[in-house]
Amino acid sequence: MMDIPDYAAGIRHKAATYARNGIPAVFVYPADLRGPRWPEHIVESIYRAADRASAPPMAQFRRIATGGYR
Repeated sequence: MMDIPDYAAGIRHKAATYARNGIPAVFVYPADLRGPRWPEHIVESIYRAADRASAPPMAQFRRIATGGYR
């Protein structure tokens, strides 16, 4: 849907708002959910976003991302 101008503008606005507030964000689209390794690619994207941001320590982040806290 990124070819729809209003949708693309909304995504850019969200990304800018998250960045301005120091919130790491990973946008996932249907195309990202294809292929045999899509789960690993999503998790890698999350780790990269956390590394770029001032996120919690990676060990804690990995525990959260993999369902270690319930």
